[in-house]
Amino acid sequence: MSTQIQQAQVGGWSGVSEEKEVTEERLKTEQESFEKKIRQLEEQNELIIKEREDILLKVTFIFMFSKFSSCMKKL
Repeated sequence: MSTQIQQAQVGGWSGVSEEKEVTEERLKTEQESFEKKIRQLEEQNELIIKEREDILLKVTFIFMFSKFSSCMKKL
């Protein structure tokens, strides 16, 4: 095999290797971005859950207070 052909083949493999590295780096970056978005959504979900619990507690308190008030009026 001639030297030029060997060099072309090695150069071709080098290009594939570089492309693979670029692709791997891009995928790693995309995965990190995706994981960050997942964490943000999980934090938002936790906040929503807490807000719902707070609202439910307030509504329950208001309901109980109104029942208590109506009972007191009957006395």
